Amino acid sequence: TQGGYSADDTQREVQTAIDGARAKGWTPQPDPVVAMMAAQIPQADYQEPDELQKVMTAARKEVEIKWPTLLTEFDEMLLPRRHWLYGTSYIRGYISVLASAGGVGKTSMTIVEALAMATGRPLLGETVHEQGNVWLINLEDPRSELLMRTLAAMKHYGLSKKDVYGKIFLDGEDDIKMVMAAEGRDGLVTNDALAEYVLNKIISEKITAVIIDPFVSVSQVNENSNTSIQVVVAMFRAIARNANCSITLVHHTRKGNGEDATVDSVRGAGSLISAARVARVINKVSVDDAMQLGFPEDQATGIFRVDDAKQNLAAATEKSVYRRIIGVQIANGEWVGTCVAIDKPDHFDGITTKDAMRVQRVVGKQSESDPYRENVQSKQWVGIAVAKELGIDLDEQSNKVRVKAIVRTWVKTDVLRIDKVQDLRNGREVPAVFVGKWITGDEAGG
Repeated sequence: TQGGYSADDTQREVQTAIDGARAKGWTPQPDPVVAMMAAQIPQADYQEPDELQKVMTAARKEVEIKWPTLLTEFDEMLLPRRHWLYGTSYIRGYISVLASAGGVGKTSMTIVEALAMATGRPLLGETVHEQGNVWLINLEDPRSELLMRTLAAMKHYGLSKKDVYGKIFLDGEDDIKMVMAAEGRDGLVTNDALAEYVLNKIISEKITAVIIDPFVSVSQVNENSNTSIQVVVAMFRAIARNANCSITLVHHTRKGNGEDATVDSVRGAGSLISAARVARVINKVSVDDAMQLGFPEDQATGIFRVDDAKQNLAAATEKSVYRRIIGVQIANGEWVGTCVAIDKPDHFDGITTKDAMRVQRVVGKQSESDPYRENVQSKQWVGIAVAKELGIDLDEQSNKVRVKAIVRTWVKTDVLRIDKVQDLRNGREVPAVFVGKWITGDEAGG
């Protein structure tokens, strides 16, 4: 307010200027963020926001809002069951999160999971509870890359065009832009028209699962802001609920400095994980670690582990699942990475109780003179005798890991027992191996 003017005088003059500008048809320039969002919706299906608002307002008037709601339903048998689509990872009406570091294999895995849901075939060993259409949205790779990965996976699993035609929708970063919210000139702006468009397409195309990779590309907000991320996730949650579909958001983890990623490693605001009902985390398994787990050397590359990081709707699995990326050559000559299931080696595969009883006899006889040693470095390591009795070649690194695991397990279950003995060579006490509780002939099956 300038000298000689009161606050009321200033307000009247400013209002007069505003009214005059409006009378001449002047309107402020649209927020660039709003214009960018409107441009993302295919024009053939675009509905003006004002018209959309009228439709939504009319729909709300038809619904009688009446709450709080009294609890009157007490019959468990009448309650609807949760609608799982695939294992305990994809569920209708909810958001799921899959997170890992870059380049581990999550995109290849989700493509195979999409093919499994579309065909109803358990390609990775997971149960497909319901066959349905799947929409893969990749905002990082072009459509050509997604096609190569999809066709390579189809080739590996023996799927034909007929098996998937009309069931898979595939969009790359050169096909689709999807900014659901952004921080514009006037604060946080949500792309409600795009959300409505996506919802209608999911319903009209009868899509049961949507996979969006990566989550960071669906908004232009501060990913560390719980408030902003919560708004974005709420938009997808509303779509999942209203379309009765599963939406999986693929995200990245923070650098772990060599430590395995957990649910707390997921990058950005914690509101993303809080809103998800299912969360999986992927960890790369190094070649050395794979061999320590017992994988053969020729299968120890390209392995990653998938952990249930959060299971609000299903009992958490006690063990992780392992996946591996293999190369598949397609007709254009390219070698393309494809995800396959791989079982963690069972150290006791083919080993019976009768085998354990035979080992006990060998260990028992040796303990009468100079017992076998627990130390792997010893020339008299018990594992050498175990391997010989079981026909296992210790020259292969993975087999040595296997024998160590067998001995360790038998010690825990008292098939074998560790005790100290005097080493005559150096005069010290050292851990030696003896028989624990003897296995009877009946227990060994006669």
